[in-house]
Amino acid sequence: MHQWPPVVLALPRMLRELARDKSRGLLGHVLLTASPRAYYVVQYWESKEKLYAYAAAPDMLHHKAWSIINRKERESKLHGHVGLWHKSYIAPEASYEAIYL
Repeated sequence: MHQWPPVVLALPRMLRELARDKSRGLLGHVLLTASPRAYYVVQYWESKEKLYAYAAAPDMLHHKAWSIINRKERESKLHGHVGLWHKSYIAPEASYEAIYL
């Protein structure tokens, strides 16, 4: 359980970072939960290019957090207790895509 706080705390910090700089491209987000151990954030972006640019920007929190997670995983410090999953769906301009599971 002690592996979770850094992950749980990083996400709101990233969302605040993006809210302060609208030019990064995040249009909005919705926080969801399926259980006390499963949390989701649905994000709406201006473009996939802006999403990828934010994710890879070395001066932004996502890049720093991802580096820390990858390092801890390589050092076997997470022991499979923390999982991160990213999925992007690209909808053409002036249309939408809905996925129901």
